[in-house]
Amino acid sequence: MNKKFISMVLLGVFSSASMANPQLEIVAKLTTRPANPAVSDTGRVFFSQHPLDGPAIKVVELLKNGDIKPFPNVEFNRELGNVIGIKVVKDTLWLLDMGSDKISPQLVSWNISNNKLKKKIPIPASVRRDNSFLQDMAIDTQRQIAYIADMTRGDLIGVSEPAIIAVDLVNGETRRLLENHPTFAPGEAMKIDQRVIAHASENGKITPLQLGLNPIAISPDNQWVYYGSVNGKVLWRIASADLANRAMSASTLAGKPERYASKSNSDGIIADDQGNVYVTDVEQHGIGIANSNGYHLLVEDKKLLNWADGLAMGPDGYIYATVNQLHKHPALNSGVNDSNPPYYLVKFRPK
Repeated sequence: MNKKFISMVLLGVFSSASMANPQLEIVAKLTTRPANPAVSDTGRVFFSQHPLDGPAIKVVELLKNGDIKPFPNVEFNRELGNVIGIKVVKDTLWLLDMGSDKISPQLVSWNISNNKLKKKIPIPASVRRDNSFLQDMAIDTQRQIAYIADMTRGDLIGVSEPAIIAVDLVNGETRRLLENHPTFAPGEAMKIDQRVIAHASENGKITPLQLGLNPIAISPDNQWVYYGSVNGKVLWRIASADLANRAMSASTLAGKPERYASKSNSDGIIADDQGNVYVTDVEQHGIGIANSNGYHLLVEDKKLLNWADGLAMGPDGYIYATVNQLHKHPALNSGVNDSNPPYYLVKFRPK
């Protein structure tokens, strides 16, 4: 392991200091900013490194002894552009590589059992936009399709043309769906700790951020794709079968999304088999739960949960979350860097 790229101290698993939320547990303390986590059926933990910091290593694995290592190795990381979206399906780790100046966007799958590359699927320009921002994805294992949330606004303040990109994991066919659908639109700007989340341009202009489609997840039975906007208070869903239906017209598909529940302004979501969708509540320093009964805050810690970003289900019944202080990064903090490591990997067991 090259510790120059990243170092980490394993704290072990213990309750956070918040007496109100004793179920929140710290798994790892990190000196570099994580993006999204993924946990395998055997308990292996992976996470992406946030592109906003320009990391040399894009994807890492947390080892049982507390170390981390570039996954699968340093050399392969040089073949990746920028990665946020990461998912494990059985023995396959899927990476959503949004690309870079030198590397085209792609979906990459790696067999974590035999440690070999399975395939790379290009995401062609025909289904992207000039400022595409391929944030996250949901994997439909029944239909072998990945549904990618293209938030656009790759520069954070440019044109907003959000869409879902469907990628056939067998033949590589790609389709851009529901572009600019009303359910993808960003809502009002948000505040965290009384500070507006905003971007500073090179000329010094401060623009409050309004980000659209980003959090996306699929139900364990592959029947529903849930989604919402970062700046948005509604959780929507659409039948996976409708997204996968190549014969369905664009106008018919546009009528298929339905409101599922309220939610908070959020960066990541994940669904369980009981109809619950867990939501990173970035404004309230917590993680909430949305279902047919509504939305409420489930876990809160104002000191620890400084921008819970991505979520992953573990085989131990816990939900894992990366915490990365994204609202303190200069790109979201009016040009000012207030980030103060450590960052965290945490987990909790839903009641």
